[in-house]
Amino acid sequence: MLGTSIVLFVWRLRVPDILDAPSGAGLLYILLVLSLSAMVTVIGWNGASMTFPWKENNRRSSIGDRFWIAEGLGEGGKLHTGCQ
Repeated sequence: MLGTSIVLFVWRLRVPDILDAPSGAGLLYILLVLSLSAMVTVIGWNGASMTFPWKENNRRSSIGDRFWIAEGLGEGGKLHTGCQ
């Protein structure tokens, strides 16, 4: 992302009228600018998933399962009698 930003910045300094006339170079410039938003989205998603994880890998049961087990019922609400 930093490399793309530097390329866009230098390109705009060297060719200030890059967007004046429609051309292949102008289209490439616009596509590179738009690709920055996709890069920011991916980096933001990865950062957010590290801060606020979706799943806890070490979690064995949900709160509802703990309630059913405490009430004498097995996993998923099935009656657990203790006999096999």
